[in-house]
Amino acid sequence: MVKLDESQIPELDAKVDAFVDHVITNSVHSDEFRQNVQSIHNLGTKEIRESAQVSNRMLDLPAKSLNDSLFDNSPIAKSLTELRGIVEDLDPSKKRADQLT
Repeated sequence: MVKLDESQIPELDAKVDAFVDHVITNSVHSDEFRQNVQSIHNLGTKEIRESAQVSNRMLDLPAKSLNDSLFDNSPIAKSLTELRGIVEDLDPSKKRADQLT
């Protein structure tokens, strides 16, 4: 997260207001509207991807390695192992199409 200087906030708020006004004045069927929506959609995409990659790398660690650590049989290790199982159960890439609805 980027810490903003208090003096920058009003200027950023004005830019956001201007962008929103611009978007809502365009026809929802126009190319310009589609481009604006796409630019909104793309905000943070890189950061989201990078965060997901870190999470995926953590999930790739064998669950046994969590239990073979200094915290063997600790509540933390047990909770992390349980959480990993829950996350793996929720991973849509491991589900068939008929299970996603």
